[in-house]
Amino acid sequence: MPTLTFRKLEDSDLHLIENWLNKPYIKKWYDPIADWLVEINARHGEYFWLHHFIVMHGNTPIGFCQYYDCFDSVGLEDWNGRKFPNKGEIYTIDYLIGEEDYLGKGYGKELIGLLTEYVFLHGASEIIVDPDKENAKSNGVLKANGYVFDDEFGFYRKTLKDSIDIQKLHTTPMGAERIRRNLGLGNADVVEWCKNAVANAPDSAIVRRGKNWYVSGDGFVITINVHSHTIITAHKLKPNRYLKKE
Repeated sequence: MPTLTFRKLEDSDLHLIENWLNKPYIKKWYDPIADWLVEINARHGEYFWLHHFIVMHGNTPIGFCQYYDCFDSVGLEDWNGRKFPNKGEIYTIDYLIGEEDYLGKGYGKELIGLLTEYVFLHGASEIIVDPDKENAKSNGVLKANGYVFDDEFGFYRKTLKDSIDIQKLHTTPMGAERIRRNLGLGNADVVEWCKNAVANAPDSAIVRRGKNWYVSGDGFVITINVHSHTIITAHKLKPNRYLKKE
């Protein structure tokens, strides 16, 4: 069961965040601290596109995290040549545990897991992260959450598609019959057909809405439960149309 939650950053948290950022084990990776404070203080103005949260353990604030659409940061930072042509697709995250008593106990891994799920739920098809290469703990918890280092661009990435364990996909006899009928699959193995469809789907063709993933192809969309990996249904779409993000 998750032990951490997020709440939106408030003005009353600014002193706490500044204190965290100036702790030696955090400042080492976050300097210059002044730049972070400028962005946080301008969150209702120039940097409105940054989304900041306080990480809570029960009623205790223990850390800070944020996410944003990389499209909004074009011209402000360089991702080693990676391009962001479309809004609402590729996001990035930042995170820290500010209370020493919570270090080395698995909370960093849980924080990144929750934040990753939250960002995917809010429309991302891919998340990229660029921790300092010497920050072994940050690199480690990203790997533990399924992020993979991209040798071409030199940062970690995880796609929404990576969240789907294709080998776990299954359905019920009733679901198989419904999908077979809806898509006209005849005697084909419905689960194998859906597995192949997911495996071949581009990242941009997968969205998450609430408790389901929706994987679209040329003329069809498959609905999969996030938690159980059950293929719930599939139905036809008009040719050459894909399920659009909201």
